[in-house]
Amino acid sequence: MYGDGFSRFGGDFYTYIYSEVGAINRSIKSIGIVLATYFGMLFMIAGLLTTIHYGKKCSAAKIDAAASILPSVPIMKNSAENTEEDNTAENTKESQGK
Repeated sequence: MYGDGFSRFGGDFYTYIYSEVGAINRSIKSIGIVLATYFGMLFMIAGLLTTIHYGKKCSAAKIDAAASILPSVPIMKNSAENTEEDNTAENTKESQGK
């Protein structure tokens, strides 16, 4: 009476509905797994880039702070310059003492 393109309704109707709901449920679960994986990777990459960005800012600030603490004039002069000045000072004292 019915051809192959027709379905019988009754108890079979609920079987088909249940089957389709199960297929939709499996599809949603697989989409959820894919989204969880990609969003997890996205957040890890964003965290890494944020760490690198603020790490660079912090290290640049430390370098600037260290540069401002250092004196602009050297504390000790070159040892060759010291000996020349010492010799000049000794010669001056000797000449004044004579």
